[in-house]
Amino acid sequence: MAEHIASEFLAKHGLDLHKNEKSWVKLLHKCADAKEVLSANKEAQVYIEGIIDGIDLKTVVKREVLEQSSVFAVIKEQL
Repeated sequence: MAEHIASEFLAKHGLDLHKNEKSWVKLLHKCADAKEVLSANKEAQVYIEGIIDGIDLKTVVKREVLEQSSVFAVIKEQL
């Protein structure tokens, strides 16, 4: 999920969140929170104020995105 959001952010703003460790860690923490929300809801909002260069990150992630990710596929195979 974090990779998906980071790639959207890169396309929209031209800034790579991977290059800033503090920004990347913030995103990982917010994605962990969003995954918990998605376990009970169909979508979750991810908002981080001033994630990099004073730009806010605001997006809505749908459960379908998580289910289609490669991580989810690996978990399903193990069950």
